[in-house]
Amino acid sequence: MPDLIRDYHLYSRVMTVDTWFRRKIREGKAFEASRRFTSIADGDKVDVLFENPSGSGVEVTFFVVEVNGGAELWPDVLRNVSKDAAGSPMDVMNPNMGSDRQPKCRVESNGTYSGGTKVHETVSFGGQKQFAVGSLAEIGGSAIIPQGNNVLARIWNMSGSPVNLSVRVIWVEE
Repeated sequence: MPDLIRDYHLYSRVMTVDTWFRRKIREGKAFEASRRFTSIADGDKVDVLFENPSGSGVEVTFFVVEVNGGAELWPDVLRNVSKDAAGSPMDVMNPNMGSDRQPKCRVESNGTYSGGTKVHETVSFGGQKQFAVGSLAEIGGSAIIPQGNNVLARIWNMSGSPVNLSVRVIWVEE
């Protein structure tokens, strides 16, 4: 545990813990992409595809998709779908503003995808996010995605009316 303790100030009784993910940010190996989707009709879906392409030279060792919306949403996760038509690329950011490391993985939205294996389904309830309770659904975490694999987050609007939602993808490349 000593490697987790970054600093300890006896006088102020403050202890700062350096987590694994924070170290990956510091090393420039963490990345994120997000997009807002507006006026998604009832019964319609948003697709966000994460790809670790063959030959990337990296393995994704941490993967999270956050879905946020003010309505009832049904997020599904599928592994290794076929990409029938490419979607719109999403901008990827390295949270370490001092790092020049570029991502090897790609994120896109609303292409045409088929097949794959459904590995997760959940419900994101409506309402407003307050005090860490509300409409945020987290999918994934602690996953390993080798080269040549992809993960599709498919979010269905089941609210009975049009909805706005956002999707954020966070990962580490090692």
